[in-house]
Amino acid sequence: VHEVIMATVMGTVTNFETGDPIEGAMVEITGYDPVYTGADGTYTKDVVEAVYDITCSAAGYLTEENFEVLVTGVKVVNFALQQEPCDPPLNLVGVVAIPSVFDVQLTWESPGGGGIDDWIHYDDGIQYNNIGLTEGGSWMVAVRFEPGQLEPYMGTLLTEISLFPMGFNTTYVLKVWTGANAANLIVDQPMNNLVIEQWNTVILDTPVPIDVSQELWFGYALVDQTPGDYPAGCDVGPAVAGYGDMITMDGVVWETLSGYGLNYNWNLQGHVVSLDGEAVALTPLTKTTFENSGTNGLIAGDVNTSLSIGTTMDDRALLGYNVYRDNDQINEELVYLTSYLDTGLDYGIYEYCVTAVYTLCESECSNIAIVYVTGIGELENMFINVYPVPAKAFVNIEVSQNIREFRIMNYVGQVVYEHNFADGEVVTQVNTISYRAGTYLVEFTSEDGGIAHKQIIITK
Repeated sequence: VHEVIMATVMGTVTNFETGDPIEGAMVEITGYDPVYTGADGTYTKDVVEAVYDITCSAAGYLTEENFEVLVTGVKVVNFALQQEPCDPPLNLVGVVAIPSVFDVQLTWESPGGGGIDDWIHYDDGIQYNNIGLTEGGSWMVAVRFEPGQLEPYMGTLLTEISLFPMGFNTTYVLKVWTGANAANLIVDQPMNNLVIEQWNTVILDTPVPIDVSQELWFGYALVDQTPGDYPAGCDVGPAVAGYGDMITMDGVVWETLSGYGLNYNWNLQGHVVSLDGEAVALTPLTKTTFENSGTNGLIAGDVNTSLSIGTTMDDRALLGYNVYRDNDQINEELVYLTSYLDTGLDYGIYEYCVTAVYTLCESECSNIAIVYVTGIGELENMFINVYPVPAKAFVNIEVSQNIREFRIMNYVGQVVYEHNFADGEVVTQVNTISYRAGTYLVEFTSEDGGIAHKQIIITK
């Protein structure tokens, strides 16, 4: 007979960058159920003395692993988790927006490179409490999003919905509505084989196109709930009242859960992705209505904080973009689309970058896009020829006789060379051997004050 010797693993989980404690981090020890950190970032787990692999993970952070940890007595294992990177936009391109020669059109790709891929929701991703009708019956829960909240998701599809069912004696039906007060029912999909007391992700039979001109609601009906069953899972709150806590007892009049003194959000999340191909138009369905007695009310079940943390909207949720010209932000409000038109520029060389703005951070810059606003087309009667392209040691410049002078500027707008043409002079050569490799702007001025531009490229 071998004596079983117990030991304790304990520690603190903190943010590597700030040192702040991380609440809700999951610590997994081989062979044991996971344990979660409290508000102070600490955890404790009693185990048998042995060698274990110990892993720590948290939403928005990179997972950290400790292998073959010998645990005897009291073993302290701390974790300092690094935040997941806030990925920047990709493949920024800037071009002069013809026919206007003084506007610049910018386009880029979202950080994933393939478009939007977000979970939208109000809950914190942690199952805390569950709600039911005092007398049983049928009712519905939902979350709602207004057009302004949906703007970042123009041209996307709602493809999946995650929920945390808690009712062993209740039937669940997935619902999606559009319009104010959930006016149009467009998805009415039974959900079978749900795993109770866990997060479940349900794929929509037909994805729903996001219409940013009207409200989006999604949730589920709780059909024939028995008294004593508390089928609707929710977080710890506080409620985002009127958005994350919508309920209806009859399928017509919508109220808030917080209006009943229950300050929670439904554990409901929607997966929104970029549209690939054409969306299927959805026809409004007949809305479901219920009858409940006038004495029927809402009641919370027993709080259970031991249930698992589910897939949650990343706390790096992409909110939009900021656009910078020559290191200065030029958009007053977040840009929701992957394009931007910069208008009314003077001639010159402009350097652009775009950052992605997330819930908790702003990314580094995308690649830099340099755009030359040359004003070409102003002086159609000018003849200008600049060669060779690219140039190394020298560049030849040929012009018509109405050109008075020119100057060469580098990418930051500094003048590196100036030349005034003598009477009858139409050809000159500029020594560029000392120039740094790159692109330069050549500005020409005519006798009557007109301006035209060309660019030269210097290689080494």
